[in-house]
Amino acid sequence: MDGVALTAADAAAATESSPVVLPLRGAAYAGALPSAGVARGTAIEVTTGAMLPPGTDCVIPHERLGAPLPPQGEPVAVIVQPPQRGEFVAPADDLVRKGAPLAQPGTVVTPALVGVLASCGWPALHVVRRPQVALMPTGDELVALGSTLGPGQVFGSNVYALDALVTSLGGGESQVHPPIPDELPAVEAALLDVAARADLVVTIGGSGRSRRDHVGTAVGALGSSLAHGLAVRPGASTLLGTLRAGGGTSVPLVGLPGHPAAASLIACVLVVPAVRALGGMPPWQPQSLLAPLAAPLRAEPGVHQLILARRTQEGSLQPLERSVGDYWGFLQSEGIIQMPPGTPSLARGQMVSLELWPQLWRNEAR
Repeated sequence: MDGVALTAADAAAATESSPVVLPLRGAAYAGALPSAGVARGTAIEVTTGAMLPPGTDCVIPHERLGAPLPPQGEPVAVIVQPPQRGEFVAPADDLVRKGAPLAQPGTVVTPALVGVLASCGWPALHVVRRPQVALMPTGDELVALGSTLGPGQVFGSNVYALDALVTSLGGGESQVHPPIPDELPAVEAALLDVAARADLVVTIGGSGRSRRDHVGTAVGALGSSLAHGLAVRPGASTLLGTLRAGGGTSVPLVGLPGHPAAASLIACVLVVPAVRALGGMPPWQPQSLLAPLAAPLRAEPGVHQLILARRTQEGSLQPLERSVGDYWGFLQSEGIIQMPPGTPSLARGQMVSLELWPQLWRNEAR
């Protein structure tokens, strides 16, 4: 704080009508030791960041001083209100006390943390490399953005949405693979190519059991299939496994369904936690709210249901239609309602919990 330093008791009687006038003796600047102490009954000019000169115990900013008197010799400080001892003075340990931890393992390095570390003199930091996540869409119908759609073709939107999910919420870095044809040799070649370069492999589509779904067969040949099919809706065809990565190591694999709602919801509950764990980050804890249902929800025995929902103008929760399975449904939703196995059917008006998407995901202009 630019101003003058003094002993507060020397100006205890200062008022607007009867100011205290103290002679100014020198100046103290940031980055240098004060040249000498300050005698009682005098003040010294100081700049922001300067060490408090000996003999002073407070600072008065320039804007709180009275109008300077006409020059009649040495400069003076005109004090029009009594200062308080310690006012506008930062102790040496004001930022962080000695011995206090600056960061714990698993702490995300934010711009604020970088500033704290730099201000405490830390020139370097041991960090965990961002997990490398290979995103591998499969399907003869998929076309990359920028291409022209042919009959029966669609743009491969899943891989772009999951890229944003992995980087924004998981803290990983994506390796986006071009669409892989629905042919077993092509799927095997693509998995072999990424196994040694990725920390996690995520296939999108091809995890079912039809003649055109080859991910399960390829994983069985190149590694190990741990689970093929989960009691969850959407996402029943999800595959969990590993791929041999050479040197006796293996890389985990999640095979997502190609349906947009299934792929993204399963990615939220399985892929994001895996990526965060690989990067040493704490689990994502979504915010939630309790509100009454605007429509009933029917339970499915033995199935864990993930249901997109949004709030109505009245504050109740409106489950989105099962048919809203593309990303338009995600854009309209505010989060998910989870119904684990054993949850009974829920009636209209019953209180349920909505797990909210992060604020940046939500479409506030619905």
